[in-house]
Amino acid sequence: MLGFAEGLCWARTAERQTSRMRLAYLKSVLKQDVGFFDTQAADSSTTYQVVSTISSDSSTIQVAIGEKIPNCLAYLSSFFFCLIFAFTLSWSLTLAALPFTLMYVLPGLGFGKLMMDVGTKMVDSYGVAGGIAEQAISSIRTVYSYVGERQTINWFNNALERTMTLGIKQGSARGLMIGSMGIVYVSWGFQAWFGCILVTEKGEKGGNIFIAGFNCLMGGT
Repeated sequence: MLGFAEGLCWARTAERQTSRMRLAYLKSVLKQDVGFFDTQAADSSTTYQVVSTISSDSSTIQVAIGEKIPNCLAYLSSFFFCLIFAFTLSWSLTLAALPFTLMYVLPGLGFGKLMMDVGTKMVDSYGVAGGIAEQAISSIRTVYSYVGERQTINWFNNALERTMTLGIKQGSARGLMIGSMGIVYVSWGFQAWFGCILVTEKGEKGGNIFIAGFNCLMGGT
């Protein structure tokens, strides 16, 4: 029930904030002078993006507020509290396994930053392509009368070529990030070996060793 209430509150907050941002964005666009739209070149994407980005950007912000922020808070809380609990049970095992925990976190941060940058560029590229398509559809009679179908298709294809390249880069980064999680098995093996030494030679309790090792893994992943 608490998890459901938390998700409901975050979703409600994200919806309200996004609605306010959309309204403020629309008011700002409507306050622009007519010359701002008339001075754009015929093949410019600036005017088109005024319409296309109002939905894409607001959706991104809504996802960030409703999902990314609560997930970030949950993962940070899990990281710190799991490590504190593990140090309480067995500081020797936790201290030895701490480098492996950092090896979970650092690849995630690096590849996550790369994926976020690529995703931002992909949104911009999709905005350009969507603007071209929207402009062509809204002026379909003009495009047809001047036989501009092929030229419009070429503009649209050129706008999507960069998106395809960015998509391949994003997929590669995601694959490397998932593959780096294989360090979990190395950490399990090391903790099992070192935990056996602590139990047999140092006299520590096996239950505390197991729970401390499990908390190290949960805190890192």
